[in-house]
Amino acid sequence: PPAVLDAAIAADPADLRARHLLAVQYLLGGREADGFEQLIEMLSRDRQYGDGLARRTLIDAFRVVEDEDLVGRYRRRMSSLLF
Repeated sequence: PPAVLDAAIAADPADLRARHLLAVQYLLGGREADGFEQLIEMLSRDRQYGDGLARRTLIDAFRVVEDEDLVGRYRRRMSSLLF
């Protein structure tokens, strides 16, 4: 549940596994911006975690999220972290 993952992240902000799980729950639950925020935070902390898991998850989510403005905003943020 998100509350458990929030608590794990509060206890250890560098817990990228918890951040990824929370991001996926947010994305599946319709909280796209919250999910994107967690993935961007993962990317800023460790771009290579899980063989680029945050980047790959963002790219997959960008394909299915219908809010073009939101996707565009987070694509730019992702690009600024990667390049």
